[in-house]
Amino acid sequence: MSSAIQSFGVLHNNPFIFGPLFPPFYESLGEKPKSILLSYLILPLVLYPESNTFLVRARSTSSVRTMVKKRDRLYGLDERIAEFRKLTNTSVQYAIEIGVLRLADDLSVYVNCSWPADPLCPADALKAANRLGILFAPFDIPTIYRMLGVKRL
Repeated sequence: MSSAIQSFGVLHNNPFIFGPLFPPFYESLGEKPKSILLSYLILPLVLYPESNTFLVRARSTSSVRTMVKKRDRLYGLDERIAEFRKLTNTSVQYAIEIGVLRLADDLSVYVNCSWPADPLCPADALKAANRLGILFAPFDIPTIYRMLGVKRL
């Protein structure tokens, strides 16, 4: 029985499904040194229902500060980061290998082209990833982690 549950988990948490979330995020983020470190925040924030709802409905006046006002959007973020770490690594590696993303020497991520096929992930998740990049764009990486209350990766 546990192998069936594990197989379902592998099918549900698949880098082919969640890989398309990374290019819209990095396109809207812009150039930042060591931006690869922000990839660990994408899946935990975009896939969590509370933060996803905020990101999809975010306006031009929204910011990271307005996102963290309600603590339920960030509840368990450290645990979610640890849970999605392996999937994040696999998804980013897959995007780099197919040529969608490029990793520079200073660990910054650049988007080479759009995702090759229709993404399997939900459209609201793509929109949330794009908006998350817009919210993170004005800040440097340590400030983002500090504002979200994440103490370590």
